[in-house]
Amino acid sequence: MFGLTLHQSITASIGIVTSFLALYTGYKQWWEGPKIALNIGDAIDLVRSVGGQVNKIHLACSFHNAANKPGSITKIILVLLDGASEHLFNWLQFYEYKGGHVASPVSKPCPIPVLGKSTAFQGIEFITDRPLRIHQGT
Repeated sequence: MFGLTLHQSITASIGIVTSFLALYTGYKQWWEGPKIALNIGDAIDLVRSVGGQVNKIHLACSFHNAANKPGSITKIILVLLDGASEHLFNWLQFYEYKGGHVASPVSKPCPIPVLGKSTAFQGIEFITDRPLRIHQGT
């Protein structure tokens, strides 16, 4: 390799590979930001009011961070499209089910930490100011 002895060529090759690995590791550990994906659970619970309208939705969310750097979720808005109209459901509180379909509030919204290379599960209740009428079968 460029008039070098075999020993010098091997040493230079190892040095180049080591430098590349050090740069790649530095990028993954310090410069790359979190990559958080939202996976929706297997059920969406529509909370109906007395008039049959829906103003709350319970959603089981799993947040997966594929990067090494930890991150956090600070705000979530659920958007439902009904033809030409748009319904915004804001993040109201965390909940958990205590047997059957009885949801119990856990806390008000706060940032959801998602560590690097890990998953965080959270039940989130969304609410809207404009109730939505959902007919069975739609």
